[in-house]
Amino acid sequence: MSRPPSISVYNKISDASRELREAPKITQRRLAASTLSRLIGDTNIRSKLAEESYNIAKARNHKNKYEPLRAAYRSAVNAALFASKKTLAGKEKKTEEDILLPFKILFHTDAETDAILAMKKKKQQEDYAVCEPFTFESFDRYKGTNDTQKHVSNKDIKQILEFCLECLRDEIVCNICEASLMASLVKLCSRSDYVVAFHPRYDLLDILQTIQPRLLGNALVAHNASKVLYNLVHTMTVSLGIQIHAFVQPCLALVLDWIRDRGQSYFGDTSLSYMYNTTAEILMAYPEQCSTILSQDDFGKDLFDFARKAWNSTKDSNRDALVGYFSSHL
Repeated sequence: MSRPPSISVYNKISDASRELREAPKITQRRLAASTLSRLIGDTNIRSKLAEESYNIAKARNHKNKYEPLRAAYRSAVNAALFASKKTLAGKEKKTEEDILLPFKILFHTDAETDAILAMKKKKQQEDYAVCEPFTFESFDRYKGTNDTQKHVSNKDIKQILEFCLECLRDEIVCNICEASLMASLVKLCSRSDYVVAFHPRYDLLDILQTIQPRLLGNALVAHNASKVLYNLVHTMTVSLGIQIHAFVQPCLALVLDWIRDRGQSYFGDTSLSYMYNTTAEILMAYPEQCSTILSQDDFGKDLFDFARKAWNSTKDSNRDALVGYFSSHL
């Protein structure tokens, strides 16, 4: 008679998720959160969890061998989100760890799939010889990298995004961890299997409204805001092929506002590469629409003049971005 599969790690994570959700006081929630973070954050434990989940699926004749693993991760992410919302609704003093818990748990669950996607993108890039930055052929370079690798549902991702944007609208929360929240938003916008869960109109609008004032803020927050803009445009237009015609003008306006605010003193700013890569990809995706927009209010002139003046003061990724921008006009 075969022995039932061992599920010790699986039970530990399930128990930690339940305790976090059911903790009545903030001290208990923080203790449960610490336990869950330690378990999910351990590479060896995640490996053991995957092995046990596979054995569970096999023993129970699951058609999807990943379902038990995904169930465990969904439970952990939902518990973390529930706990953070409960803490924010309370009167106790909040910490950065209290607020960032859902993102920390989510990104731990997808640590291995991050590596898989990175290797796939690298392999696809290597299949192309070093060539022109933007052509209609290279524009499709990342097509096919939008495989669903995440372990949680689209609904879970949507809730995490809404929580992130809600926190970024809260001045008290932003005083605690605005930079970290922006870094989390960068990550959410970087994976196509996350972005596919976003509403292509309302969520995009909310994100653009969230980053607009931050592009003109302090250097670290502005840098992350520029990364959010690029990741969102790139993932939607290139990886997923989502049409964003209604947002071409607002996206280009964000770039232009950044240029007019920064001036020549920001030629060496790393945000420049993200802003001009964003512009180049929009120009490639919507050339006819951009022709009309760039002819108005000196849009095109200011974009081109800034890029031309920045050329001699930039190098590496910034210069590559400018090459891409210039090439997009050809």
